[in-house]
Parts: sequence; structure tokens; C-alpha cells
Amino acid sequence: MEQIELVKILMKNTNISFLLGAGTSYNKVEGKFNFPLMGDLLSYIKENENVLKFYKNLMEDTTIPKGLGAMIADLFDTYLFSENANIEKFLSVLEGVDLYITDADFRKKVEEQRYQILMLIRDRLRKSDESTVLANYIAFYNGLKNVKEVNGLKNQTFNIFTTNYDMMNEMAMETQNIHYYAGFEGIVNRKFNLAYYNYDFVDSFQVNRSSIKVTPNHMNLFKIHGSLSWCMKDGQLIERNPYEHDFLPEIIYPSVDKFKNTNLIISYSALMRELSNRLCREKTTLFVSGMSMGDEHINKIIENALTINTFHMVIFCATENEIKKLQKKYNVYKNVIVLNTEYKFSDVADLMLNIQGDD
Repeated sequence: MEQIELVKILMKNTNISFLLGAGTSYNKVEGKFNFPLMGDLLSYIKENENVLKFYKNLMEDTTIPKGLGAMIADLFDTYLFSENANIEKFLSVLEGVDLYITDADFRKKVEEQRYQILMLIRDRLRKSDESTVLANYIAFYNGLKNVKEVNGLKNQTFNIFTTNYDMMNEMAMETQNIHYYAGFEGIVNRKFNLAYYNYDFVDSFQVNRSSIKVTPNHMNLFKIHGSLSWCMKDGQLIERNPYEHDFLPEIIYPSVDKFKNTNLIISYSALMRELSNRLCREKTTLFVSGMSMGDEHINKIIENALTINTFHMVIFCATENEIKKLQKKYNVYKNVIVLNTEYKFSDVADLMLNIQGDD
């Protein structure tokens, strides 16, 4: 059986979840400022003049207590400038390291550096031209509506997990009048409430009926690495309009290095637990696009799900190198399909839009 035919069978007969990574928002267009891949974002940070100046001063500034400058410089070398650098891990260790810095002035400088890097990430994403990818996201969500219709999945709610901080998923669904839950409730003060993911949206009903037949007509959006719209206020995770407010976004996934914001850790952990719970449901398929599969937290959850006989994972890769790399990574798993044809996010959207029902 051809791979794509098997994919269509899984779309019709299993519970559907998607995992979308940075590659889904990446679409280089001549004359446009595109959204960055994680590697692009890393380069943007480590080439910044102020970041390099801070790094240089760590070894040259004689006012820094002995040993502390070298310790922080080593973190830069390991997590920012090395071959295996990771901007999220780097920011996490910068937050945790202040437990080891007793000098108040130097600790403040390190905290300010972390804040500035977060602002660089926020500003880089804000500068990205949304027009380069909005049509792809709109096509994708219209494609999911098509999948539900042709496969008779009206009683199934699709789960969209994303590691992206940007607002493209929200913008696409709102332009197409697709109702979605993203974990927050309220209008003036939008607070995180995981229970909302378990609610159903009722299209219409008659109030004099003794019973109501609920037909799910929404998507669940889980931003498992945070969002440009998230911030902490009075110890609570809230959501704000990222285009109208100047605030520090919460865009870091949980790690052992995050000690400060207990409520933030709880919220992130709850989202990761939702990923685990929904992947471990009977007869579930996870469709992956734009991911390099290098995130340890996510990989551990997926590895647990792969032990379930009725779980499948389908990976769409944008390049030939990604195909070879991930086919090698998952070659021992019979329930993983790495498509042997290149699929950019726009191709995935096109596939969803053109899936046909039974002849």
C-alpha cells in the first residue's frame, strides 16, 4: 500500500492530532521578512551586538566577582555558541543560574541580559511578515474542515499542538470563523484554565428540548512552548493582545532550571500532560509538520505513545535531508510513517484540502 493511501486511512479511522513546529511558519519570499527557523533565531541572538558585548565583558570586567564571570561565559559557550546550541535551554539556564549568584549587582545584570534576549526574540517575530504564511495556515485549517466533512468526523475535535510562539494559528482560524480553545477564559482578564479544553461548543439547540446533542465544532490549540500573547501578572499566567501591549512574553518550555514562577511551571506541565494524555488515547494518530524532532520533552512523550499498538505517527518533512534523518531515527518503529516525498506546510495543507471521501 502506498504511504499516502495509508495516511488517508489513518485520517478516517483514528483520533487526529497535529504537532506543528517552526517549519510551518517558515516560508522565504523574495522582498519579505520571513518568520525564522529555530536556527535562524539562534543566529539572530548570538550575532547581536549587545549580546556579544555582554559575553566579552564576562571575562574582562574586573568588577565581576572572581569565578562568576567564567561560570556565565561557560553557559554562553555551551548553550549559545556551541554546535548543539539551543536558545530555549540557554534562556532556561540563565533563569536558574541566579540561585548561584550571591552578588546582587551581577545577578541583576544577568537578569537584564535574559530580559533583553527575550525582547530580541519577541521583536524578531513581530517584524516577520505574516503575509508570507497566513494563506498556508488558512488553507491548512480549511483542509482540516474538509477532512472532517469527507470522512464523517463531525463528532471529533482535532487537537493542534504547536511549539511556535507566533499568532499564525489564531489568525488563520479567526479569519475563517473557526471556533477554537487555546486554554484561556475571560475577556478583560484572560486567565489560563485547562478545563476549557474539555468543554464542547454547541452550534444551536432548542431550549425546550429535554436533551441536547452536542456536535463538536471547534479546534483545540495547545501552545506547548508558550506564546507572544502570554505573560505573568501577579503570579498568574494570562493572555494579552501581543500587538497592543509592550510586555515580556512567556515563551520558554518547562525545564529543571525554572524555579521562579511556580504557576508558570504548573501551566506548562499541564499542557505537556495534555499532549501525553491525548496521544495515549486509543486509536490516535499524530501528524507532524515543521518539526526537527529534537525536543527531548516532546520526544519522551511520543516514545511512550509509540509503545501503544493503536498509536501511529506520520511525519511530513520539507527537505530530503530531513526525510533521511528521521527515517533513520524511527526505522525500528512499525507505527511511524516518515513520508518519502518532500512536504512543506503548504503541501500538507493542499493534501488536507484535496482528500476525497469514499467513491
